[in-house]
Amino acid sequence: MRAPAENRSVEKYCRYHRDHGHDTEECRQLKNQIEDLIRKGHLRKYVDRDAPQGRREQRREEAPRQEEQQQQQQPRGVIHTISGGVASGGDDSNTRKAYGRQSLAVQQVPHSKTLRTGGDEEVISFSEADYEGVRLPHDDPVVVTLLVELFTMKRILIDNGSSADILYKHAFDQLRISADQLKPVKTPLVGFAGETIHPLGSINLSVVAGTAPRQTQVEMTFLIVDTPSPYNAIIGRPGLNLLEAIVSTRHLLMKFPTRFGVGEVRGDQEVARRCYKTTITDKGKGKVLTIENVELRGDLEPERPQPVEDVLQVPIEEGNDEKVLQVGSQLGEAEKEELITFLRDNKDVFAWSAEEVPGISPDVMVHKLSVDPARPPIRQKKRNFAPERQQAIAEEVSKLLQAGFI
Repeated sequence: MRAPAENRSVEKYCRYHRDHGHDTEECRQLKNQIEDLIRKGHLRKYVDRDAPQGRREQRREEAPRQEEQQQQQQPRGVIHTISGGVASGGDDSNTRKAYGRQSLAVQQVPHSKTLRTGGDEEVISFSEADYEGVRLPHDDPVVVTLLVELFTMKRILIDNGSSADILYKHAFDQLRISADQLKPVKTPLVGFAGETIHPLGSINLSVVAGTAPRQTQVEMTFLIVDTPSPYNAIIGRPGLNLLEAIVSTRHLLMKFPTRFGVGEVRGDQEVARRCYKTTITDKGKGKVLTIENVELRGDLEPERPQPVEDVLQVPIEEGNDEKVLQVGSQLGEAEKEELITFLRDNKDVFAWSAEEVPGISPDVMVHKLSVDPARPPIRQKKRNFAPERQQAIAEEVSKLLQAGFI
């Protein structure tokens, strides 16, 4: 921790921190940075091989002990990551299979793009000075502003967990590019919860990152998605690899190599928090459907099925209009006469009242209650009904008595 400004010695100045309080030779953070660079092999020509080893020998003595501890701590299992989208695997099954087989072969492939400055390879690192303007502590995402097709596009989320570069339709419409230029995409996007979204298409767009002269320009393939979002675009792993960018969420900073040194794009912490708040708020809201010109109606009766043809009322007995049957009106005369004759010859099978319904012979079917004869019968408690219900019950019981059912 650094001492307050009023307690720092004005006589001492650190060139690394560009502040008073201690000398450059006493700066611990600078020593740690130099040791890290030495371990990575960047300062080999400045290392004195004949100098006492000091802490280096101490680390060598501690190394065997650390290796023993690492050997004892065996992993309990393997948790694989989830990926999806087009990414480098292509948009069809054959190219994705070929892309997966590449991981089985070890090849030495030179970098297609090597940027050097002054004859030395450029090193990308982050220091205390990169915390400038960042309010700590925080867990904010990196939301930046880039130049897309010569348009200054804000609210771009940097997400190295995304396997695709996404451009939302509301931002694509403002680029004044015809939708006819979109290429079809067959592979859907799979979200965290497993939901799938089918892109409208893909398009290659020019993206410029950084400020002159430390700028870099690449051509990214964006998937156009028509879904609500507080962001205009998402730069995933494909775009970050094209930029050769290193992202530090702690510093809210993205750095990348250019021909004139290391370029950088700083995230906007205030915009990131606004977008996060909008995302959380919109998730809890449902879609509202606007209904206009509502026609108020009463209770609708259920529609009954209608016959496909009219029917004719045929008395089953001559002169008795109470006992009638119905036959189709579109039958031929011969078929109609034959059907009516058949029905009248078998009129005894029709029942016109409850008294005419015969009981089923016990030889055919018998219904028995599983009652233990050793148990005494229990009389149910008398139930009281409303007067109108008592009248309805009495009418039904009288019908059963008249029919001889009870």
